[in-house]
Parts: sequence; C-alpha cells; structure tokens
Amino acid sequence: MSLRAIARWGKTLTQAQLLDLGIRRKRAPGQTAMHELLCRLPASEVEKALGAWVGELASSHSSRQIILDGKTLRASGGGEYPALHLLSAYCPQVSGVLSQRQVDGKENEITAAKAMLRTLPVKGAVVTGDAMFCQRELCGTISAKGGDFLFIAKDNQETLVKDIEAVFTPPFSPEGKAGTGKDGDAARDRRKRTRTPRTPGS
Repeated sequence: MSLRAIARWGKTLTQAQLLDLGIRRKRAPGQTAMHELLCRLPASEVEKALGAWVGELASSHSSRQIILDGKTLRASGGGEYPALHLLSAYCPQVSGVLSQRQVDGKENEITAAKAMLRTLPVKGAVVTGDAMFCQRELCGTISAKGGDFLFIAKDNQETLVKDIEAVFTPPFSPEGKAGTGKDGDAARDRRKRTRTPRTPGS
C-alpha cells in the first residue's frame, strides 16, 4: 500500500478511530507528513513496532495460522545491486505481517526462518509453508515453543515420505481385510468356524 493510499484511508477515520491509533488531532496526518516522518525513522524500528502490534492482535485469536513465505521484490535489483529477497511471516486472521527478514547471499530462507521464529507468537499457532521448511530442526523449534506445523514432504526426502506412508497405510490382517465387502465377510466367517464351542457349565 502506498503512502497516498494510506493518507486517503486516514481521511475516512472517525475521531474515536484516530484516538485508538494514538492520534489526538482532529484528522490523520497527510501524505507529506507521513513521508517526512518515515524518512527520519529507522526502517528496522518501524518494522519492529508494526510487527509487535500485529503480533498482539494475532495473540488474541485462539486458532491462528502463521504462513512463512519468501518473495523477491520485482525491480528491486539492478546493475551491481542484487534483487531484494524477503521472508515474511503472515497471519491471515488479522491480515497482517508479523515479521519480515531480508534473506541475503550469506543465508537462505531456512536460516532466516529459524531466526524469525524466536520472536514470533508461535504458541497455540499452526505454522505452514512450502516443502523448503520441512526440516527437522525448524519443526523442533516450533514444537518447543508450543506450536504446530504443517509442511509439504516431497519425494526428495525419501525416508520421511516412506515413514509418512507407513503411518497412514491401513493395518494389515493375515485373515484378510476386516472392513466391509466380500473379503471382510469371508474373514468373519472363518473366525466363526474356528471358534471353539463352549460346553454347558464352562
């Protein structure tokens, strides 16, 4: 969202809404005022403050999701400057970014995610992402902080995929399928025939 769009949105706020945002004036700051203010503030401090505010809103939701997703900003690079790549933690319940971190050439999204998880409200949340984040250490960090995770496991993680398939494979019975249908009926009939009859008084 651009500063112009934010300024237009600010004009629609009521006096009570402005007070909720800490603005005691009768109207919200205009585009020029916001531009001059943001130019003087450290970007990291602004991001930290906004992330803490969104995190407080997210913590009020008992069921919340944290989505890890990395994107390279379009037209952010050129010449000797590489394109800017950011990893974000997004909470759809509050439609806000909890935190974002620049992924430079010395690390990857997995390393950045490990550092980001230290400050995120993971407890009680479900952390999701693509197959890149399906890593033992990352999942362990989430569990240790009281959260759950849901990541995709691809075929390049052969052992993990086989373990998952084994867990969800229906149990095998040497007498045949215990379910419904012809095989299940045959198995029940065999159990009836081989059952030892009880004698009176036994």
